[in-house]
Amino acid sequence: MSEKEFRPLYYFMNEEVSILEVEKLGLPPDCAKEKKFHWLKISSDNSEVTPLKFVSMSSEVVSGKNINIRVFEHGEIRFDEQFAKFTFKDLGNITMNKPVDSIPENIYKLVCDYISSL
Repeated sequence: MSEKEFRPLYYFMNEEVSILEVEKLGLPPDCAKEKKFHWLKISSDNSEVTPLKFVSMSSEVVSGKNINIRVFEHGEIRFDEQFAKFTFKDLGNITMNKPVDSIPENIYKLVCDYISSL
């Protein structure tokens, strides 16, 4: 798959997990959002991509900071410009909000393989 077939939008990581939102490119303009945007969880121990079923998005102001909220079927991620709290099936992780150009090659390849399988 070429790099132009998807674009990473968000990248969160710590020693245990990476969370990415990617946009699949080359789809018709009227394509359903769930086909275009994908939230993916990658555990560092098994290198397996787990899609997160998106439910809703919102934001709130906490202590003067804008906090973005994405709710998934089995969890949520709350994030600002620097950090995120990711909760999935009652397990929580604090992650760093990283630039998408810092995604490690092995994770990028896993995402490429996953997106090309859709």
